[in-house]
Amino acid sequence: TLSIEYEGTINDKLRGFYRSKYIKDGQEKYMGVTQFEATDARKAFPCWDEPAVKATFSVTIDAPTELMVVSDMPEINKREISPSITQHVFDKTPIMSTYLLAWVIGEFDVLETHSKDNILVRVFVPVGKKEQGTFALDCARRFLDLYISWFQIPYPLPKLD
Repeated sequence: TLSIEYEGTINDKLRGFYRSKYIKDGQEKYMGVTQFEATDARKAFPCWDEPAVKATFSVTIDAPTELMVVSDMPEINKREISPSITQHVFDKTPIMSTYLLAWVIGEFDVLETHSKDNILVRVFVPVGKKEQGTFALDCARRFLDLYISWFQIPYPLPKLD
């Protein structure tokens, strides 16, 4: 097992780990999001960032307590590390390319349902805009069920966000 602690920059370039601006109650706000395809994970953390090179990922993110943190796998532990910072620990991913790894940090409302195979399906929307996510949630669940049936391959993760 290799474990590396590092610090990086949240950029404005829409690649790697970057901030995305939105308006809430007339104020500019930011969320932290990732876009690693095809070789932009290296902008966020040290890695062999080539689609043919695969690994498992154990993601731990420290973020302001008032913000939601989401990653590929379910959150397995959450603890307050200071009055204003919470640490979020996510389950280890299956073996995958770096461009499939993702996380988002921000203020969201969540809509959720389950597939026919009881896989959790969720859609995250800006706070106060749940009605704008209902169509996406319905499509995501229906497409997941269709793909599982059509390809006869079980979905490999415990959730789909």
